[in-house]
Amino acid sequence: MLRGINCDDCTTCLTSPELLETNAFIYFKEYEEDKQLLTYPSEKLVETVGASITLLESKMPKVAHMGSVEEKMTVAIKETVDFGWVGLFGCSLHS
Repeated sequence: MLRGINCDDCTTCLTSPELLETNAFIYFKEYEEDKQLLTYPSEKLVETVGASITLLESKMPKVAHMGSVEEKMTVAIKETVDFGWVGLFGCSLHS
């Protein structure tokens, strides 16, 4: 996800320099014991993705048989999930 991001503010907003409880499974995939080489998502990013998944799971059975499913789900996520933290903690260019 971060390969195309060259913005320090956005990288700081989307990642966590410290190991959080929510990142335990990523930590177990580290391949060097004394170095943190993998990228860990920020707590707000984990919360936002979790809220989006919960919404998808609840709405999908209702719209899966309809046309424009992707569009309907995108609108539902944008209307329901809070992305305001990106503008607060990230940069104004990419929020």
